[in-house]
Amino acid sequence: STHVTYEQQLKQKHSQRRIVTPIDRFDNGGEIKRTDGLTAADAGDSRSLQKSALTRSAPAALPLAAGGAATGKSTAQRTVAEQQATLPAPAAPADSPGSVVTMSDRVPYLIIGSGFAGMAAAARAIRASDPLSKVLMIGDEPYPPYLRPPLSKELWRRKDDRVKAMLSPLGDMRRNSWLFVEPDSFFIEPRRLHLADTGGVSLWKGRRVIALDIADKRVTLDSGDRIEYGKCLLATGGRPRTLPVFDAAAAQSPEVAARTAYFRNIDDFQSLRNKANQAKSVIVIGGGFLGCELAVSLTEVAKKTGLECFKESGTLAHVLPPHLSEHTSKFIAQSGVAQYPGERVTSVDWDSAAGQVKVGLSSGRSLSADLCLVAVGIEANTQLAESAGLEIDPGDGGFLVNAELEARADLYAAGDACSYYDVLLGRRRVEHVNHAEESGAVAGRNMASDPADPGRKRSTYQHQSSFWCNLANTLAWDAVGLVDSRLETQSFFAMPPPASDDGAAGSDTAEDYQYPGVVFYLKAGRVVGILLWNLPDEIFQDKKAFAPSRLNLARKVLAERQLADPAALQALAREFDVYQTVDDDYQDLKKYMETKERQQQQAEASATANSSGPAATGVASAPVPA
Repeated sequence: STHVTYEQQLKQKHSQRRIVTPIDRFDNGGEIKRTDGLTAADAGDSRSLQKSALTRSAPAALPLAAGGAATGKSTAQRTVAEQQATLPAPAAPADSPGSVVTMSDRVPYLIIGSGFAGMAAAARAIRASDPLSKVLMIGDEPYPPYLRPPLSKELWRRKDDRVKAMLSPLGDMRRNSWLFVEPDSFFIEPRRLHLADTGGVSLWKGRRVIALDIADKRVTLDSGDRIEYGKCLLATGGRPRTLPVFDAAAAQSPEVAARTAYFRNIDDFQSLRNKANQAKSVIVIGGGFLGCELAVSLTEVAKKTGLECFKESGTLAHVLPPHLSEHTSKFIAQSGVAQYPGERVTSVDWDSAAGQVKVGLSSGRSLSADLCLVAVGIEANTQLAESAGLEIDPGDGGFLVNAELEARADLYAAGDACSYYDVLLGRRRVEHVNHAEESGAVAGRNMASDPADPGRKRSTYQHQSSFWCNLANTLAWDAVGLVDSRLETQSFFAMPPPASDDGAAGSDTAEDYQYPGVVFYLKAGRVVGILLWNLPDEIFQDKKAFAPSRLNLARKVLAERQLADPAALQALAREFDVYQTVDDDYQDLKKYMETKERQQQQAEASATANSSGPAATGVASAPVPA
């Protein structure tokens, strides 16, 4: 059918059918007409499909070992192979040696990438705006969408059996894991997407899109399959940036290749964990977020000898002002990591006598270790730009999009791979999970927009995303906006009391910055970024009550384009409550209210006892002391 016919059918179904949740997406209330050659016995009725999606047995969790059993494949690889084997045999087109996916003539919504940005757009924004929509996600990983930050933080503090359970997207995900956004059972099988009259989200794992034809609205997969779409989202994410000196050494030496690791996804986590279990020492190349977190995790948690070298002058020197970078470096050193700042890797060799990788540095120093981890940032996956004729940001990389996250008509980009126009801060490319989720949601709503429906209008992406760093659950900070150490900064901290009786303040040393504080980043006389140092997001702590958010306050400050007047900034810092007096007062008030409530309950209990006592015994009861 043509595109127009499809839209007409969709509107007709929307007027006739009820809106359902994803959990009963197969319960269509009628007979399913098969168009893929399957018999009724193969497919079952709609309720059988629903039941099978919710009650399928959960196989054993993914093992930590990378190798498979008798087949020589990993569990993840076998999962992808089995999934692909269940797809219907495609028919070969006349003009291509490849094939055409037979699950439908076309896909109304196509999302390239199965990360957080794609999931936010597919399962939430598009489906919320268009309840009958059919969305196909294509991802090159064998897993459903998941959170990446825990891979370098929390997972290293879990025991092996707990890690196995958390890395399985099957079974009771809400009970076993908070890593995955949705379990496998949430998604419709790709070959059945066109049969779901009430719509749904399908995930095709282990496939990569290698070509994008914007004019014909068609993509080509690495398998040769071709899929036509109505609207498409590029949520391709990023890949680890490599170092040529390591690539050259790995090509010459299998030993170096086996002991060099990059880090981005679940498979990388499992591989690094396995290699770290067999190593005694690790060299981490990179002083950014990932390098610092993994250096601390490997040294403090995995009990390895940690060596960290980076080209910057200090830890996280690209985002933190010098005094906080110095404090962070000292904190990491106390965790047992030996740091080598201001160094570049000039050579990588295999030391056969020691059985270690030898890394030469720009200062002439050389380091040796059993394992090398390269964590020097990521590059946006923009390989599709060449076939599609899309523009790439020459400075930061990423697909160039406007404030509505649109690259071309009916083609959008979100997450790590997009360079968008920030209406407050100018053109940017952001690589954090909060940005992926929020940009994916805006792109999804715009994809599902309808000019005739007031509730489905297009919108611009104005969210100021936040990001955070957490080292050993001790040193932590959150930030919003443009946080760049090259900018001018003004810092305000809750310093300790005076060190002497004469009232002289204590020395301004790195140790002072263990206390809470707020840092304002300034550009052209205005606040463009805010960092909350060792301050929780909530103004006060109470699991039963909603607490105001410091991050939302920071977003409000950026939106108001606050002037960078020192006196105004000092007053503004008080609003963030760096001394946390609001929380102290709230906890005191909470204790007072709990005490009064307990006293009232005791008084009521005493009154009840007094009123019933004399009637039963005839003896006046003595007053109960307060």
